[in-house]
Amino acid sequence: MRAYNDEALVGKTLSGIFAQWPPPFEVVVCDDNSKDRTREIAAGFPVRFVERPPGPYKPGRTLNALVRAAKGDIVVFNNSDAVPCDPHWLAKLVEPLLAGRFAFTFANQLPRPDAQALVRKDSERAFGDGTVQARGASSSRSRAPRHGGRTSSTFRSTRRSSIPRTSNGRGATRAAGTIR
Repeated sequence: MRAYNDEALVGKTLSGIFAQWPPPFEVVVCDDNSKDRTREIAAGFPVRFVERPPGPYKPGRTLNALVRAAKGDIVVFNNSDAVPCDPHWLAKLVEPLLAGRFAFTFANQLPRPDAQALVRKDSERAFGDGTVQARGASSSRSRAPRHGGRTSSTFRSTRRSSIPRTSNGRGATRAAGTIR
């Protein structure tokens, strides 16, 4: 989980994550040098912290560090402001991966009621009913093979997705893809 100055939401998010069924799962947090109590609040939960990668903040660099630190076979990305709305979102999110039906999944993402208009518009464009995506899709994008699946999980956030881990042939594991 990426975190930065989310003291108002990180506790709700982690409470929602740890209310998921079935365990076991781990939560790995990378706090981006928050100026508020985000790290302190997160430390009140059974999480493991990963140090922020050096250099300027780049979301992909942070996510790659979190993937390297994760021990599980499936990696779920969740931001500290992504409060679960459904006690079964995690099970719904990973079920298609466990069944071998998809290589990645993502969930419906709803903006919080207090979200800015631009955040709401971006959320609708990316995760709405499909009409906005269809108007903006290029012909090459619309013909792209589909290797992922949308789940029926719902939460209020900016980002949430999951990928399986694969073997690199030398016994170590790596993420199925690198995020930039």
